Amino acid sequence: MKIAMLMLSALISLNAMARTPIKQTTEILRNVSINGQKTEYVAQLQLDYLDRTMKVEIYKDICGTFSEIQDPSIVRCLAMPMHVTTISAPMQRRYTSCGSTIYEGRKDQRPVDGLLTEMKVMDHSRRVCRDLVESPLIVDAKTTNPWSRETTEFHITK
Repeated sequence: MKIAMLMLSALISLNAMARTPIKQTTEILRNVSINGQKTEYVAQLQLDYLDRTMKVEIYKDICGTFSEIQDPSIVRCLAMPMHVTTISAPMQRRYTSCGSTIYEGRKDQRPVDGLLTEMKVMDHSRRVCRDLVESPLIVDAKTTNPWSRETTEFHITK
């Protein structure tokens, strides 16, 4: 009887572990355009599924710290990536289209003298349609300053 209970509890715990959702995804995106102009910046995208937030941190990476191929025995330069800006918004909507997952969010801080931020993250990594997409991961973000009436648009791809 003890063996049967032990087997049952092991089976239940394995099943629970198999259903544990991914809590967070972090990706490095190397193509950053600001207001239609290609830049030499890189971005780090963080999707937090538990807190339901999306965050993009943009860096000026003169040493290639975020490059794909790094040999630790070669010291290229000693400069750390310089933080340029952070864009974040809550995940308010999630839907799929053609196997692609799209996350949308909006953060309105205008009532407290802040920015209006709108973000859209398109994950095409599981796309089943046969059309071409620009990149497996695309982030479009827009910030609007109500006081200066200045809008900044970000288009970030992998």
